[in-house]
Amino acid sequence: MFHELLTDIIVLYKADGRVLENVRARVSDNRVFVADAKLPVEAGDNLTRVLPSGLEDEFIVDDPGYQARVAGIPAHFQMKVHRAGTERRPLGSTTYNVTGPNARLDINSHDRSTNTVVHGNAPVFADLLKVVAESSVGDGERAKLVAGIEAMANAHTTPGFVDRYQDFIALAANHVAIIAPFIPALSALLPSK
Repeated sequence: MFHELLTDIIVLYKADGRVLENVRARVSDNRVFVADAKLPVEAGDNLTRVLPSGLEDEFIVDDPGYQARVAGIPAHFQMKVHRAGTERRPLGSTTYNVTGPNARLDINSHDRSTNTVVHGNAPVFADLLKVVAESSVGDGERAKLVAGIEAMANAHTTPGFVDRYQDFIALAANHVAIIAPFIPALSALLPSK
């Protein structure tokens, strides 16, 4: 009676190159049943069957699933398989470490988000202070520029930053050669309208 259920004919391809043809089986989703308990099937072997349309199904054996004889049911295989070309997901979890400003991770999705990054102390202020301190600007002018930079740094996360920025740009107008490289970074800190 068990043999009457085996209506599929499969071919077993072994890793060592052997091919076993005309194996009677029952293919069902991710399982293949075979009554021949002596079939040398192992995990990683390939199985194929030809469909009535002429197309070929190909499977990879994940677990031979040998079942010993029990209560009148002969020994047989209940193989766990997956279709060739489909990804097998390992059990467990995957850890992704994502760091840095504007860091993102999208897995099988489309990113439609917008990032707003606010740094506690934007490095542009420290860099600008260093350049002004090392410049040939007179001590009085240097003190005013340093005060303007410090005022911007203290206000850069507040609505008052726009005023401090405008004050500094007016103050530094005579020293454009020194501050010009920093203007794009400072302007990026301005709130968008």
